[in-house]
Amino acid sequence: MFQRGDEILSGWRVRFVAGAAAGTATQNYRVRHEDGARAFLKVLGGGRTGADALGADGRLREISILQSLTHPGVPRVLETGTLGTDGRPYVLMELVPGETLEALLARNIAVSPAHARELTLALLETVAHLHQRADPVFHNRLTPAHVVLDVGKEAAGRPVVVGFGGARRSSDGAAPAAPSGDPRYLPNECLDASVLSPAVDVFSLGAIWFHLLCGHPPWDGGAERPRGGRTDSRALAARRKEGPPPLPAMQLYGEAPDADLKLILKALAFDPGERFEDAGAFRNAVAGVGGDAVAATLPPAVAGAARPERQGDGAALSGLERIAGMERLKATLIADVVKPLRDPERYRRFGVGIANGVLLYGPPGCGKTFFAECLGQEIGFAFEAIRPSDIGSTYVHGSQLKIAELFKRARKQAPCVLFVDEVDALIPTREAGLHSHRASEVNEWLTQLNRAADAGVFVVAATNRPDRLDPAALRTGRLDKTFFVEPPDREAREAMFRLYLRNRPLEGDVDSGRLADRTGGWMASDIRFLVDEAARSALAADAAEISEAHLLAAIQRNPPSVSQNEIARYQAAHDQFDRGGKKSAEHPGRRIGFSPPPGDSSK
Repeated sequence: MFQRGDEILSGWRVRFVAGAAAGTATQNYRVRHEDGARAFLKVLGGGRTGADALGADGRLREISILQSLTHPGVPRVLETGTLGTDGRPYVLMELVPGETLEALLARNIAVSPAHARELTLALLETVAHLHQRADPVFHNRLTPAHVVLDVGKEAAGRPVVVGFGGARRSSDGAAPAAPSGDPRYLPNECLDASVLSPAVDVFSLGAIWFHLLCGHPPWDGGAERPRGGRTDSRALAARRKEGPPPLPAMQLYGEAPDADLKLILKALAFDPGERFEDAGAFRNAVAGVGGDAVAATLPPAVAGAARPERQGDGAALSGLERIAGMERLKATLIADVVKPLRDPERYRRFGVGIANGVLLYGPPGCGKTFFAECLGQEIGFAFEAIRPSDIGSTYVHGSQLKIAELFKRARKQAPCVLFVDEVDALIPTREAGLHSHRASEVNEWLTQLNRAADAGVFVVAATNRPDRLDPAALRTGRLDKTFFVEPPDREAREAMFRLYLRNRPLEGDVDSGRLADRTGGWMASDIRFLVDEAARSALAADAAEISEAHLLAAIQRNPPSVSQNEIARYQAAHDQFDRGGKKSAEHPGRRIGFSPPPGDSSK
């Protein structure tokens, strides 16, 4: 394996090792040329260079397929050849700057229906190009890990298909063994045997679209992942035989149109003959071409599929309804934020402006991030979450470019809710004597925040340390309103205990209300920790069930993670604003730093 700084090819040096392909000796590297150009280098070995890896032309199939493709949705090959005394083949490809779709879903869980449709349609364009060649190419193992979202300036957000190690042309015939890959995105017919058919890629694309909408792959929503993250293929295959994947009662960022859900279910049909003929037919259906013909060919199980009924037990609540308690804060957010964004023309007619953004602040662990996600769902816009690590860069001014690209991408998805977590780390006060490049990053944030709502981008920011935030971020036209997210009230704590105790073995009737009475001042994260600790105690005592005594003992042993003195400091900061999230006339200053609590000896 080469190391950082090694010159692998003439003029090309390793920037860092990008990993190795599982089960093979294939190695991946990010490399940089002496002229500054960057690329991705794959050095093949092991199972990738055996007799079956050769195509009909006698060349390595993966490399020859990649060289034959010129679609913008596939990385361009720059150079091929062999390395070392053992003549290991390599392929040097253009570097696609960005993250995988898998990484995006790990951070955001799901995306809005409009964004999911846009990403799927772009993927279908690329795979349709593969399927409709004179000698069709089948990817055979397409998953979110094989899709990179290009953040380059020319094509921000464009999905690029990678990972052609299992790809085959029609002329190559089926592989001698079943393809390796994530079974959650592969149909039943190729879990135990190799199948060379466009129906495999169609199924994978349908599974990816389902995951984008629902936050998990089809038939995998409630399944526990075994140790090591591997899925039980046999159990998964059995669930599929029972019928179409159950649709969640609620998509995280709003319900998808019924037409989209029916197209997904057709792509996921158990019988390959009932799926779309190829990715081109799937693309045409998504784009609205031949929609009547598609509806006419839907299998009965798919055509009759309907959204699950919303139940009254709260399991399918959406938006701010998902938050137990905190009624005053929810009512204020609905009145000052949600309604103006849902009906902007009515508010403009009364001369009331729309908030540009809001700041949620409060102690750590009180649910600010969850509040922001629920607020995004309540508004019904596309939702994207950003954390400091997503903006960081090793290059001077690199973060500035990322900030600009972030807002460019958000404007493209507009209307969009952009959630910025730990905003104090991204927009720190410049009074602290920041280095010039950090001050430039703060200036870029302030510039992009300025009247962002006019372009359809509504910003929700969250912080535990409002005193570290640059005061300019709170000026009118940026983060217009501030809201204090208090520790959960009694009703919220009681609901949390019921939630975290659900599906656990309980001894008798555990009184969640009594537990809530004993945990005033505990954060939302503390409640979950207490339940987990009680479960551990029950296991350690070899008890058959968790008793209320275990829970009360856990409360006794584990005090709140945030002290009352700290909560008082947050409350003092909150007192600089009225309860509507507006600056109080009594406190005209824009700074929301911590003030000593009443009775503090430091006065």
